[in-house]
This record gives sequence, C-alpha cells and structure tokens, in this order.
Amino acid sequence: MFNAGSLPVHLFENDALFKIWFADMDRESGVKYLFDKPGANEISNDLVRGMSREILSLQSISEKLRDTETSFNTKVADIKANLDNMHFMWRAINLALVVAVITWGAGAIWRSGEYTSEKFHQVGDAIRGAASTPSKRD
Repeated sequence: MFNAGSLPVHLFENDALFKIWFADMDRESGVKYLFDKPGANEISNDLVRGMSREILSLQSISEKLRDTETSFNTKVADIKANLDNMHFMWRAINLALVVAVITWGAGAIWRSGEYTSEKFHQVGDAIRGAASTPSKRD
C-alpha cells in the first residue's frame, strides 16, 4: 500500500472502517483483469504485520530529509572547526618561520661586523636630519 497523504495511516485488526477509494470504469475489464476468487471479509494478521514496515509517505520522506540535513550540518560544523584549527596552526607556523628567518638574517648581518652600533647611529642621525630639513621643490 502506498500512502500519498501527509499523515501515516494505521490499520488495526477488527476496525470497522478504513479509507478506500473506488473509481468508475469507462468499459468492461478484460478476462485477465477480472477477480474470480472468493472475496475477503477480514484483513489477515499477515497483512497487518506486513504494514508495520516503513511508511512510504510524504511525511516520512520529509522527516528523513530533515534528519539527513541535521546530520549533514553537524558534520559540516565539525569539519569547519577542524579546518579553523588547521588554519590557525598554519598561520602560526608561517609566522614562526618568518620570525626565524628575520632573526637569522639580522644576526648574520650583525655578526659580519659590517653594521656596528656607530653605523646605526649615523644612519639614525641622517634620517633625523633629513626629516628636519625642509625639501625644496622646483
């Protein structure tokens, strides 16, 4: 049975009534479509047990979709947190490498003896002197 409604349909043994649809036919059915066995007066237990399987309705599909979406969003949030941590670590490693290269380069220049404290003072004085002198523009 396919339930195309929005709510589940539950059938119970010994219920006096349940929904059933009949349709008008525009012509007489062929022999192979005619029912020639005795009619059923009750719903068997096997049939009722078989109906306890998953209900194929728009509601059940909607619920599955909602559950799947929630699960997906949870997994995406977990992955985003991991990516944020990895991004932070990547930036920290890059910063440490830049600081190490600058420190190593500055130490190598200082140890070479080419730049002494006297030269640094001369450069500083030259910069201060250039800043205090007004520039002439033509």
